[in-house]
Amino acid sequence: MGGGIGILIWVFVAALVGFVGLNKKGGFWKAFLIGLFFSPLIGVMFVMGLGQKKSTWL
Repeated sequence: MGGGIGILIWVFVAALVGFVGLNKKGGFWKAFLIGLFFSPLIGVMFVMGLGQKKSTWL
């Protein structure tokens, strides 16, 4: 039962990494998947290395 809690925490933290990546070039899904499959720490490093998404507003 304790393993299930760990998996939920892992997915939750990976989702947080995804939300950090919302305004980055990679976007939510790329940041989320990297955080999910590799580790949230690697996901954060990946997101911090991305540039900001260009605004489409005039």
